[in-house]
Amino acid sequence: RFMSFFDSSAKLGNILHLLLHYSILSQTNHPVSVFIVGALWQSILSLQLLGNHYTKPWNKIYAATEGNFFVWQILATQDFACPIWLQWFYGGLNFHYSHHLFPTLSREYFHITTPLIKELCDKHGLPFVQVGFFQCIGEMIVNFNEVRKEFSKCGRGSVALMYT
Repeated sequence: RFMSFFDSSAKLGNILHLLLHYSILSQTNHPVSVFIVGALWQSILSLQLLGNHYTKPWNKIYAATEGNFFVWQILATQDFACPIWLQWFYGGLNFHYSHHLFPTLSREYFHITTPLIKELCDKHGLPFVQVGFFQCIGEMIVNFNEVRKEFSKCGRGSVALMYT
């Protein structure tokens, strides 16, 4: 019963998504160019978000930290090292430790909290990782390959593996 609701919701969501694309693209004289630029921008944003969240095996890290929120966030995420002139592009999410540890804090303060977090990590022997964009993408591909190997051991449809 739940799955039929989910399938109906997914279909409705896809239809609304297509209507949104049509309504935006029908307002321009160059719909293909607008679509390509939008798709490229979305792919860069997707790589940033995936890179911040999926370079480390966070499900195993959570079990190892025994539910300690601070330690889990430090071990499961990382910051992007980028020049100051490029920080606008990340919208503050290059300071990902601050984003995860203080989710309600405005991003304008992340550059202030980051050195404090680094100091705490050094004090308690936790790694404070800052990686470049391309290094992050490489680590993400390696982690996805490890996840693929784990899933192949369990057979098809083993989503429960993520939470064991």
